[in-house]
Amino acid sequence: MTEQEKAVGQQDITRPTAGRTPSSSKSKSSSKSGFGPFFWPLWSASLLAVGFIGLSDAIPPARYDHAIHASGGETTATVVRVEKGFTGSGTRIHVSRPYWYPVFETTIDGRTRVTDNPRYHTRSEDDWAVGQRIDVLYDTDRPEEAIPDIPGITEELDDRIRAIVGMQALTVVGIVGPLLHLWYRRRHPKPPKPPKPVRYIKRHRARTPLEQAAFERREEKRAALRAARLARQGTDEEWRAERERRFRDRASRR
Repeated sequence: MTEQEKAVGQQDITRPTAGRTPSSSKSKSSSKSGFGPFFWPLWSASLLAVGFIGLSDAIPPARYDHAIHASGGETTATVVRVEKGFTGSGTRIHVSRPYWYPVFETTIDGRTRVTDNPRYHTRSEDDWAVGQRIDVLYDTDRPEEAIPDIPGITEELDDRIRAIVGMQALTVVGIVGPLLHLWYRRRHPKPPKPPKPVRYIKRHRARTPLEQAAFERREEKRAALRAARLARQGTDEEWRAERERRFRDRASRR
């Protein structure tokens, strides 16, 4: 080994990785979709729309029920048949539940009418029976829109509206809250993080005398093995050719 090779082996090279930092070697794509901050507001807006549909379906019967109880007429009717219905769509998200409502016959002002109004129903099938006499309320201006006088139906309709309004209030919070948080973050951004220090990788260190002697012995042994391999190269080629010939003879005998 020459003196120049020894000098290079003893150099203490401590330099940073060329053009790379530890963070860049493990860097991942940090680009995020801009849809993230608006996911909850959009989801809440869809729930808000569904809630408005529910309110549009719950408020008219409640108002009509209050008006009839305040100034409507009262009479009796006969249940002609009992119909069965289902709430919801029966999907995995919205569980479908059965309900029953009466189709009844009334005689108001000498005129017989059959009324079918599924909005006024109960959860039990035993509440109605064919031929049963029930109390009904009707609007004097529109006697064809009679409703059964179900105990507690007014409170049930009001509770339904309160539940929908409460859900709407929570939905509004779900819309406004993330938007306010996003506005606050843009007005008061987080301070930038300090850059990570560049790590230096120690390529070599100065060898001790014992390590240098062992290094020289290893290099001498490698050089001797390399020379022996070059001297033996012809013999190796002859042995390889003989082996291929034997393999071909064995294959031909088969």
